[in-house]
Amino acid sequence: AFAGLPERPPGDASGSVAELRLAMDRVPAEAASLHAFQRRPWPLDLATVPVWRQLAARLELPPAAVLPATSPAAFGTRGCRPAAP
Repeated sequence: AFAGLPERPPGDASGSVAELRLAMDRVPAEAASLHAFQRRPWPLDLATVPVWRQLAARLELPPAAVLPATSPAAFGTRGCRPAAP
């Protein structure tokens, strides 16, 4: 399904291509670099992946929380709901 797509999309003014990024060390107090690499943190994008919105909309994936293979322990007692104020 994705075989004919370019490796990186050209500039997209229509908004049909979004980018997903794996960003780390945006908040120094929560930085993984301190523990994983024993270095001072600096903001970093480890991966940027183009996502064609029209193709992504055709995917029919349920939330992980409702899959039979997902342990209830993975989401705690309140599930995915935010904590009450």
